[in-house]
This record gives sequence, C-alpha cells and structure tokens, in this order.
Amino acid sequence: QIEDVTALTGMQLGIMLEDRYARENGARPPYICQMVVELDESVDVDCLSACWSDTVAHFAALRSCFIAADKVGAPLQVFLREARPRVDIHAADVTPGASVDSVARRIVEARRKVGFDLASPSLAQLSIVRADYRAIVALTGHHIALDGWSSMNVLRHLFALYDTLRA
Repeated sequence: QIEDVTALTGMQLGIMLEDRYARENGARPPYICQMVVELDESVDVDCLSACWSDTVAHFAALRSCFIAADKVGAPLQVFLREARPRVDIHAADVTPGASVDSVARRIVEARRKVGFDLASPSLAQLSIVRADYRAIVALTGHHIALDGWSSMNVLRHLFALYDTLRA
C-alpha cells in the first residue's frame, strides 16, 4: 500500500540518472554508501533483525522506491506503508583471537558491488557478520534514500532499540 508519492528533488533526479547510466553500461553502481560498526561482543541476531524491521518501519525513506519517468511520465518517489527489511547474516568461520575483518570486508564489498534496484524497496540493507566473540554490522544504502547524516540517525535508532530490548 502506498503511503505517499512525491516528485524528486533535483539532487535525487541527478542520482537516479547516473545510477541508470551506470547500470546500462555495466559500471559499478554509484552512490552506494556504507557505514560499518564493529562490536566487541556476540550479537543476538534475532533481536538485531527484529530491531532492523522496526527501524525500517520507523523511517519512511527506508520504505521508499523510485519510479522512472518512462513508467509514469515524471520520476517519482513512492513511500510504502510497509517494506520487507533486507538482512544478510553471515557466520565468520574463524577461531577466537583471529580476525573477522577479512570475511567482513569481502561481504561488505560484495554488497556494495550489487547496488540496489531503485524501483524495489527497501534501498538499505543490514549485513551482520558474526563470530562467537564479536560482530561487524554494516548498513549499506543507496544515497538517493540515505546520506551520511541520515545513516547515522538510522544506526542510532537501531542500536537504541537493540540496547533497550537486550537490557
């Protein structure tokens, strides 16, 4: 169900056009931003995944998609009432004291290369790489929906929920 529809800003239109150009020419997707958080503790993956679902429900930008002009006459941003949260969970096969960094780097970089289909919500994904003794959590999003400032707000909200539920 649609919650709202808006015209694109000039910046969003430029980002959409560059994204389309890159896809049509087989280039790496532009405007993919990532924020990585390293946790020195084990993570309750079910709890963090549930918190991510709540976070996606809370932020309209995470429930949005973009419809190209050739489909509707003028490009539009569509906000949905609900969007399926994207979560990737990976178990790092390392022994205590070893680094999960190389595993996490490979997973995070692979996610960056894939990019997002702007017409398909959500334009953000949470990746969790865990080992028994620590975890790396990466928020990957498309800049058309998230920037550095809003990504920090999303992560702050996510971890506040997580801390509340874990307390």
